[in-house]
Amino acid sequence: MTEPQGPLDTIPKVNYPPILTIANYFSTKQMIDQVISEDQDYVTWKLQNLRTGGTSINNQLNKYPKYKYQKTRINQQDPDSINKVPENLIFPQDILQQQTQNSNYEDTNTNEDENEKLAQDEQFKLLVTNLDKDQTNRFEVFHRTSLNKTRSKNWLAQ
Repeated sequence: MTEPQGPLDTIPKVNYPPILTIANYFSTKQMIDQVISEDQDYVTWKLQNLRTGGTSINNQLNKYPKYKYQKTRINQQDPDSINKVPENLIFPQDILQQQTQNSNYEDTNTNEDENEKLAQDEQFKLLVTNLDKDQTNRFEVFHRTSLNKTRSKNWLAQ
């Protein structure tokens, strides 16, 4: 099989070493930008020339018509508008304060929950003191008939 000849040949890398430096990059980029801007200038000139029929573009264009007929200043502002803050603007300090308030609120809620939790002895005392006669009798029967853990462990061990 013969090797390809003509435009299908690969360019030998020996003749064109891949030297890429910053200066080479910037010079190539500058050249490309210059060609693009010249092409853009030519295209705009050609379009203007064809649109106006070959007459000068300055004669056809009416530059800045609003400035000719308006006597008032454009972009007049209220002198107090410099000091006004937009309504939807939120400062970082406000966000920080809101987050700290939320975290403080959550911390106080968790502290109250912890304070509301009573020890088992206190819960037992409250339960026993707030029972009526029937409930007290039932509790006594349950308490006396139930086995405590140490007795049941001893019986199981024997």
